[in-house]
Amino acid sequence: MAGAGRVLIVDDDPDTQVYLTSLLEDHGYAAEAVSSADEALDLLSRHRPDVVLLDVVLRGASGLDLLVRMRREATFADLPVVMLSGHDSIVEDRGASYLTAHPGIRGPDEALGKPIDTDALLAVVARLASG
Repeated sequence: MAGAGRVLIVDDDPDTQVYLTSLLEDHGYAAEAVSSADEALDLLSRHRPDVVLLDVVLRGASGLDLLVRMRREATFADLPVVMLSGHDSIVEDRGASYLTAHPGIRGPDEALGKPIDTDALLAVVARLASG
């Protein structure tokens, strides 16, 4: 299964960054990892990925905060986002309980739990990256 496209990984765990970057690159994707919402926004302003993998729990602004900021900016509003979380309740409601405070903000395109099922992740990224 060979990929094509650019994936931005937003996760503050260095081990997860290395793992996901290696996994995606092994499957033909160009992958770049950052640790914070601010770093992600900076990178997004310079290079538009095809898919964003977004951890919910980050230092500083949460992944859901970043999702809201992205969806409010026309440039990033349509970017496919896969939310990653070790919290089953967040994965099950896809962040909807948080997003109710932000009317009109579309949630993530997919939500996957941690530990990450690599086959599920690769299938989701392939589907979303192909547009």
